[in-house]
Amino acid sequence: MKKYIILLLIINVLLASCAVKSVPPPPRKPPLVVAVLPMENFSNDAEAPFIARKCFNDAVSNLGYITMDLEKMDLVLREMGITDGGQIKSFEITEISKKLGVNILIFGNVLEFFQGPSVEVLPPGVVYKREIKMRCKMVNMET
Repeated sequence: MKKYIILLLIINVLLASCAVKSVPPPPRKPPLVVAVLPMENFSNDAEAPFIARKCFNDAVSNLGYITMDLEKMDLVLREMGITDGGQIKSFEITEISKKLGVNILIFGNVLEFFQGPSVEVLPPGVVYKREIKMRCKMVNMET
């Protein structure tokens, strides 16, 4: 009789250890969407902030971030009254983030800009060059 009780206990323990508790997967967060806002221009070139913003947006996208379409963003910003990077300071960043529907905002200043032919020493020759010196700040609105 003792053998049967011990055998039943062992079977019970083995069967209990096979029970699987289903754990729900953690809730998924929506993907982080980045908005590269219009840049303030401190250079001598009027086109510099537009070119720098486009280049920076492409670079952020190449890093794997989802970036907001610049044309759609500009429409929303225009409705808010923002047409230039220098105007962004007069708005709350939480308001801009909510209107755009993004998680991350990137602000920037174009400090220096050069685009055109340049004489290179090594290797010798003339090349078309684009140099942009910027200062940028990335703000995650969820933190």
